[in-house]
Amino acid sequence: MNKNEMQQQLSDLSIIQEKISMRLDSLEIIRKSDAEEMKTKNKKIIYHLERIDIYINKQKNYKEFKETQKTSFRKNILTAGAVMTILVVLTGWGFFEKGLYTPVPPNATLNANN
Repeated sequence: MNKNEMQQQLSDLSIIQEKISMRLDSLEIIRKSDAEEMKTKNKKIIYHLERIDIYINKQKNYKEFKETQKTSFRKNILTAGAVMTILVVLTGWGFFEKGLYTPVPPNATLNANN
């Protein structure tokens, strides 16, 4: 092997080394961009998971609110019914005591021509 062939092989090797280093650099750039892309995707996924969590919590809170609303509505209806019953009974008793109300006998007729 002569000196020219050795120099030629050395120059070929240096060219190959440059190509390899360029490819490694491009792979590093691709790896970095992939890492950035994954970070962005992870941020988007985390954002959507947080939104889903917020939605689920809102649904739970709404269900609890509806249940308490139903319960309080039922309590209000029962209380109003009890108060109305007491008022009707007391009012009727007061009319009866004052003589403003006289019970109708069961055999009485409502015909005005009697």
